[in-house]
Amino acid sequence: MKIRLALSKAGGALVDAARELEAPILISANALRYHKSNSFRFRFPALHGLDVALDSAGFVAMSTYGAYPWSRKEYLSLVRSHPWSWWAAMDYCVEEEVAPGRREILRRIDRTADSLSICLALSGRYPEVHPPVPVLQGRTVGDYLLSLRLQREILPIDPLLVGVGSVCRRPSWQIIQIVDALDKELDPDTRLHLFWVKGDSLGRLSRYGERVASVDSGAWGVSARYEPGPTTNDVKIRHMRSWWEKACRATSGSREDTLL
Repeated sequence: MKIRLALSKAGGALVDAARELEAPILISANALRYHKSNSFRFRFPALHGLDVALDSAGFVAMSTYGAYPWSRKEYLSLVRSHPWSWWAAMDYCVEEEVAPGRREILRRIDRTADSLSICLALSGRYPEVHPPVPVLQGRTVGDYLLSLRLQREILPIDPLLVGVGSVCRRPSWQIIQIVDALDKELDPDTRLHLFWVKGDSLGRLSRYGERVASVDSGAWGVSARYEPGPTTNDVKIRHMRSWWEKACRATSGSREDTLL
């Protein structure tokens, strides 16, 4: 199982530290934005040669701005600007602060499917761009299975990699319930990426073997902010290294057993 470090910048000391660790990275589209002009950056020399996946930043967009502040066409321009290892379709998360009731949860699951369809159509215009990784959304196990059914109305076969969103605040047992259900439903060759997974779930997820291709986490950054004193890059890097080493031990140190 591959462990990706979630980073908030496309350059600087943290990217250098990830390179030294030979750690795969997940970076948020929101981190690649000029906020004053509401436009994306398109040059990332510090990322060259690294294994970097691109996340659409759905939760940050919804919780901070109330909606995506960029269009799907603008997002595709960002996708085309760099050879990402993979890129996630723009999805609609269902955490309580953005989806407080069942009607809104179901609406956002439906919008996630619609967004996948649009992202697929846009990416199909550019031969050099590989298709997006679909993201399943839900609050309950049944929601995720509904999200999968809607995805299958768009894609003729299950893709090689599928993302699982809205799991960052869940206890380990709930994450396992979701993965168990998806494991029973998905094509045997389909693998999962779980967004923002806590460290205490890594050992249990690694038992799924190749079914769980990868996870990402920024938990090391959260722990750095709790340390007394200024949260300098040195502090962040120390927490990053410590978290990475513990995460690799929790998954038997298997950092390179997947190419996704």
